[in-house]
Amino acid sequence: SDVSLSWNVSEPESPSSLSKSGCVDQSITADQAETQYSCSATSAGGSAGPVQVSIKRDASAPSVSVAPASGPNGDGWYNADVTIAWTCSDNGPSGLAAACPATTTIGGEGRGLTDSLGPIADMAGNETTGVSAPPVNVDRTAPNVAASTAATPTNVAGTDWYKDSVTFAWTATDPNLADGSAGS
Repeated sequence: SDVSLSWNVSEPESPSSLSKSGCVDQSITADQAETQYSCSATSAGGSAGPVQVSIKRDASAPSVSVAPASGPNGDGWYNADVTIAWTCSDNGPSGLAAACPATTTIGGEGRGLTDSLGPIADMAGNETTGVSAPPVNVDRTAPNVAASTAATPTNVAGTDWYKDSVTFAWTATDPNLADGSAGS
């Protein structure tokens, strides 16, 4: 947060001879790396200082970006674990308090799977929370395919030989279709 810097310089013995140097009261409202401020004084009785104070200010939270490390296999679906790439940086001068994980992995199977990163903090205590990876769809289950010749009987009973055109009926089902129904 903002920092108020106030200097208290007094000379009760000979106040009219007091001369201050660098003793400027001020408010530090912008982020800054460690900066030295000093104050010294002289009077008929001698000199004091310089007295120095270091002030570091960082009120900016870190930033976090996230994206899948690779694209989906087709139609927006993945068929294996999804690696999520994270990038963290500090917008202020203090630096990150801990390293940002380079990657995490979304396992499992289903629609809208996501991963989130815990709070990312900088050395000044600013935190970024609630960062989630974009939702991904993962389908590890292969579809089921079946064929039948129900509409075409064999030519000779008890055999599986045909002499005319044969009509097949194909059925494919996938439990991960959008509406949960079987496809064909």
